[in-house]
Amino acid sequence: MVDRYTDGFINVEAIQFKRTEWKNIRRFAGKNIYKMVVPGCQNESATCLLKTKREILTVTEGEWIAKGDGFFVCEAKVFSKTYKKIDG
Repeated sequence: MVDRYTDGFINVEAIQFKRTEWKNIRRFAGKNIYKMVVPGCQNESATCLLKTKREILTVTEGEWIAKGDGFFVCEAKVFSKTYKKIDG
């Protein structure tokens, strides 16, 4: 599910990349997200590609896909320390 978050200065919309959230991620990022690869083993992380303004990034399951001025990827630990969910 896409929610709104803030770091105190900038608000972003974001969703954590999980293979079970693929439909929501596609709705959120549209043509900017593609080529999800799900390994045969549940212990391995799924990946996908995200087109940003400057480059194409590999997103690993568990990372956050966020959109402010453009799309970007944030590691889970960094995201949880930096951003707080906006109520409503």
